[in-house]
Formats: sequence, structure tokens, C-alpha cells
Amino acid sequence: MSQLNDIVSQRKKGLSSSEIRQKLEEDGVEEAQIQFYLQKSDELFFNQMMSPKKTETASTNNATKVIKIITLILCLLLLISIFLGYITTGLLGLLIIWILIRYSSF
Repeated sequence: MSQLNDIVSQRKKGLSSSEIRQKLEEDGVEEAQIQFYLQKSDELFFNQMMSPKKTETASTNNATKVIKIITLILCLLLLISIFLGYITTGLLGLLIIWILIRYSSF
């Protein structure tokens, strides 16, 4: 089983099947065992990649959700203030242009 775990860890490091096969042949493993280890390591590796990680607890998950919600609310408030700031600048600009046109030498 430790050999299989070693092969799975090599998969995680990014080694290809041919590289793993070469290392196993250097260790003196038979061809039938190499095929078995490669097949099982592929299954274990893909299952680990596809299954969701269960390391987070419910409290950690709730805390991250609260932080995300607070961050989104702050970003929304910031965007609204920027939008209102641009509207204010635009209205002041229109007022200045209107005053310039009204009191110009037309």
C-alpha cells in the first residue's frame, strides 16, 4: 500500500506514467505489478481530484461566508459612492458650462 501511496504522490507532483514506470522498473517491480499500480494510482488520483475537500469545518465555512458577504456589501457601497460621485461631478460640470454659456457674449 505504501508503494501505491508513493505513486499517487508522484502523480500529484506531475510525473507522467512513463516516468513512474521507469522508476518502478529501476526498483525491480514486475510488469504486472507496474500495470496494477499505475491503474490504481490513476483511479485514486482522479478520485482525489474530483471529490470535494472535506477539510473545512462548518464553522470555518460559515466564517468565510460572512467575510465574503461583508466584502461584497462594502464593494457595493463603494461602487454606489463612486457612481454618485461621478454624477455630482457631471452635474457640477453641466452647471458650470450652462453658466458660461448664459453669461457669454452671445
